[in-house]
Amino acid sequence: AYVSLVHIEPVMPLFHHYILINGQQIISQGKTIYQGTLETKVLKELLDSFETKKLQYGFRTAYGEKRVHVATLEEVKTKTIDVYQIWCYGKKEEIEEMKELHPEFDFLPWGNIGYDVVKKGRSKAQAIPILAEYLQIDMKDTIAVGDASNDVKMLKTVGLGIAMGNATDEAKKASKYVTSRIDEDGIFQAFLHFGMIEEKK
Repeated sequence: AYVSLVHIEPVMPLFHHYILINGQQIISQGKTIYQGTLETKVLKELLDSFETKKLQYGFRTAYGEKRVHVATLEEVKTKTIDVYQIWCYGKKEEIEEMKELHPEFDFLPWGNIGYDVVKKGRSKAQAIPILAEYLQIDMKDTIAVGDASNDVKMLKTVGLGIAMGNATDEAKKASKYVTSRIDEDGIFQAFLHFGMIEEKK
């Protein structure tokens, strides 16, 4: 989310466009060109299920940190906040049950038991063509670097998908190139490999 960009504040002047919250928000040169907030009714139904199954969950707003129960069900019902994404923790069988109960959502896995929950069809992969069209960039000229299962669609969508050396097997299979690990300057090494930057002698 935009609030998390504080972690890369020193290099932010180098970036002019952002795809955030798993593609739920796109900002180009300070202007929000796309946002995919969740409708109150379907959101409330999902949260009711989380409560019934006693699954831990939280929300992702554009300008708020991840917090467990950042809003109560009643606050969501009255739409006092804009929710872009939900996150939850659950065992695989619990999440499979959630998928059956709520087919209008995609559960994007990260780690062993974590999931990002977004409206079905929305993802980083869906957002990249929106930004590319806005900037009049051909999709064959787009590049993505990822490491997790929630990056797979994105890595397949762009012209050049690059997986980090520490990426999941699924992410590596979805990519055209596997670079070194994050702690071995993987992105830097990938850009060197493809001639996008030159190493200073």
